[in-house]
Amino acid sequence: MRNILESEEIFEAYAVIDLCYYGLEKLNMELGKPRSVLETEIDRVTGYTKAKTEESIDTAIELLKQIIEAKKKIEADYSKDAEMLDKIRLIKIK
Repeated sequence: MRNILESEEIFEAYAVIDLCYYGLEKLNMELGKPRSVLETEIDRVTGYTKAKTEESIDTAIELLKQIIEAKKKIEADYSKDAEMLDKIRLIKIK
């Protein structure tokens, strides 16, 4: 891995990685919020749940792509991120 203070580009890559992981964490927390039976049923009937899920998947895919690109710049291992990206893409296909 390259030193964070090596250049502006490397510093930016580290910042992108941190921000994207933060975004994934927020997305996970939002999806994991408990919902009442009424809210769940309304979402199912209106199709909101499906639309929200698709939007969340697209967001996660974009965040993971940015993490992978940034890790390539700093020469860090991104194999786990690529694996997660592949798994999320499979969810989207279904």
